[in-house]
Amino acid sequence: MAIIRRRFPGYFTSSSHVFAILAICVLLSAEMAAAWKRDMCIPGDVYIDSRNHPAKGTGCEFCENWCSKQCLDLELPAVSYGCLVAGDTDIRCKCCCGRSSSSVSSSSLPTLLNRPESEFNGGWPHDYNICQPGEDHEKVERVDGRFCINNPSCEENCRRKQRWLTRAECVAGGQAVPNPSYKWYEQCCCGLVKPPPPSPSPPPLPPTPPPPPPPQCCTVMPSPLCPSPFQKNMCRAEDIYVAFKPRGGCGICPSECNTKCSGLDSPTVSMQRCTAEPTSQLCECCCKNNTPSAPCPSPHPQTPPVGTCSATTEDAFIPTLVTDCSLCTNEYCEDICSASGVIFTRMECASSKCNCWFRTIPQPLSPKALGSSICLETH
Repeated sequence: MAIIRRRFPGYFTSSSHVFAILAICVLLSAEMAAAWKRDMCIPGDVYIDSRNHPAKGTGCEFCENWCSKQCLDLELPAVSYGCLVAGDTDIRCKCCCGRSSSSVSSSSLPTLLNRPESEFNGGWPHDYNICQPGEDHEKVERVDGRFCINNPSCEENCRRKQRWLTRAECVAGGQAVPNPSYKWYEQCCCGLVKPPPPSPSPPPLPPTPPPPPPPQCCTVMPSPLCPSPFQKNMCRAEDIYVAFKPRGGCGICPSECNTKCSGLDSPTVSMQRCTAEPTSQLCECCCKNNTPSAPCPSPHPQTPPVGTCSATTEDAFIPTLVTDCSLCTNEYCEDICSASGVIFTRMECASSKCNCWFRTIPQPLSPKALGSSICLETH
């Protein structure tokens, strides 16, 4: 009599469910591992990861301050950081301290990088294989970050395996609060192919060009023939001061001032006066500057250069005081006029006052300089 064995109807179904569940778990694990990447830092930089439980209401500034402190303790610049506020008292931070980023100043704050949430849900940094396919990955536990940086071992480890060191990094994982605790590792990648030499450093940036010189101001020299408008408070600082000896007396001052100011592209006379000099009369005018430029800097306490008052094509002179008229020579006046950019014509001396007469080199006038002062004399 044949015995017929019947299979339990749910056996294969249950087994299928078990295999399906296992397959799903494997896929989820693989997906989680694939989703969590350790590519936030530049290869070679120090990478630190922490999961913290600070006081309620703490935000991402916690991660920024934490990253800055960790890098400062390592005497490295803080390059970048990541932050995930997972709950009221659950903050996860990532930090990159630059060993390869020499361009980052040690005093700068780290940059917040926008990282996906999946990157904060993986394992610790040393659990991630940073090596290329075909390379040996090795991790060596270290006492702390400084010891890891100052006592590298990857190159020797690769040499023992008769391989080349292709990548080495110091990484850490742990927590800052409530109780600071980190595990440090040195990660090594040993390959069969010698890595290319590091690229040369970029050339230094060219020096910053000096700032443009400030607006040139005509400095008024104290002299009986070129009185200072700043000392006499006659003209406004932005107006143009003109002085000349009138041929026909003080009565022609108003009309002559209008003529002089018009020739300087400043048709308005804001003020004029005529005063008696020891041997003649002096007419003074303030030509209004309708488009003033930026204020000129205050005069330097040192003696300014002589002969900066010329801005006309009429004959004029540069007065200087000398101890003896024998010092007032053509060569002396030529030097004075040459330094002022004008053409020397003649010289005269009286009462220890050397007048170097000149004619200006024809060029476009620039009468808008603030506080300009011109000493003119008609023949």
